[in-house]
Parts: sequence; C-alpha cells; structure tokens
Amino acid sequence: MLLNRNIEAEYILFRAYDIDENDDEILYWLFDILCRRKQLGLLSSIGNKLDKTKNELLYIKSLIKYLIITNKINELEDLFIEYFEKYKTDKEFVCFILSTAIRENNYRLTYMVSKTIFKNELFHDLTEPQERRLKNHFYLLIVKLLRENNDDNKNS
Repeated sequence: MLLNRNIEAEYILFRAYDIDENDDEILYWLFDILCRRKQLGLLSSIGNKLDKTKNELLYIKSLIKYLIITNKINELEDLFIEYFEKYKTDKEFVCFILSTAIRENNYRLTYMVSKTIFKNELFHDLTEPQERRLKNHFYLLIVKLLRENNDDNKNS
C-alpha cells in the first residue's frame, strides 16, 4: 500500500514538474520521493537540476538523502559537520544526523545532536524499538569512550 502511494506521488510530482519546470519545490519533493523509492537512475538526472543557490536547505537535505541511500558515510559526515552550525535549528536536518549517528555508532554526530534544541524532543518521542536501538547506541559509545580513555592512560 505504501509503495502504491509512493508511485502515485511520483507520478503526480512528475506531472506537476512537466507543468511548471521552474518550481524548485516540486523538484525537491520529486527528488525526495525518488530517494524513497531508490530510483538511482532518475535521481542523478533530477539531481543535476537542483539549484543550491535557490534554496540551500532543501538542496542540502536532498544531498543528505542521496548520500544515505548510496551509503557514502564519510561524505555524509563531512556534510553534517560543514552545515551543522547553519542548520542546527532545522528539525529534519537534526533527525538525519541522529539516524546516521545511531546507524554508524558515531559518537561525534550523537554529540552534535545533543547540542541542539531538539535533543529532548527527539529522545522522548521514540517508539520502544527505537528506544532500545538508541540505548544500545549509547552503550556502545560509552564502551568506546572508556576504551579510548584507558588507552590514553596506558600511553601516558
């Protein structure tokens, strides 16, 4: 059912784009739905039409989605670090950082999320499986930090 809705949304967005090729918001939403459907061939052609100067935030979010589905984690982390100060007040941007931090067990990204205004809201609105995954993520981070601390103490 969800797939059918995504296909319908893609069709509607393509028709809307055919009607008005100058509407960048339609282009960004089309890019979003293509990311959800993992249509990599179409993504590259639509991605070339995205204009960073018209709406940088939408452009960055689109780039994040593309980097996530193509599994380019290093580029994704660099992008988060580069734009964090500028967009840390955008909830969707912060959600992307948190989901990547959990998936990659990256404590640097988790720390970045903890410095946003959304930290309490994001951590309290979790479902039970998400909460277990987040707790596991924090356990792994604590163990990693403790090991690094112990290694530093041994080397001193």
